[in-house]
Amino acid sequence: MGDTLKRGVLFAGPYGTGKTMLASYIARIATQCGWTFIYVKDSEELPSALSYAVQYQPVVVFAEDIDRVAGLERTDEVNELLNQLDGIDGKTAQIMTLVTTNHMERINAAMCRPGRIGVPIEIPPPDAEAVSRMIRQFAGKTLDSK
Repeated sequence: MGDTLKRGVLFAGPYGTGKTMLASYIARIATQCGWTFIYVKDSEELPSALSYAVQYQPVVVFAEDIDRVAGLERTDEVNELLNQLDGIDGKTAQIMTLVTTNHMERINAAMCRPGRIGVPIEIPPPDAEAVSRMIRQFAGKTLDSK
């Protein structure tokens, strides 16, 4: 459609709400559609991963716990990450950056603007109905119907 595919998405929510599981689902769909998926084990390596990702477009780059590297204080590490996110050519890039946090309030405000991580998505804990559906889904026929 002529739009850039460069996007930054933040999944925020408490521990255990499914942020990483959602990223796993996105990885499966992305690779089925011919995209590369890069998992960044240590969020401090995200700037390097973004540089590396340019060679493998279209690509999704995923890093957990971004608040560990992009905290409230404006450090050299935060500046490096901001520069790397800004430095990807927005008009032609096919790079989606997905990051997670358990502590939205600990992320540097400069990260959460369009062109960097412009789409924050709150992932709340599942309600009772959702938990019941998940148990049935994962337990399958091993669950007694009573």
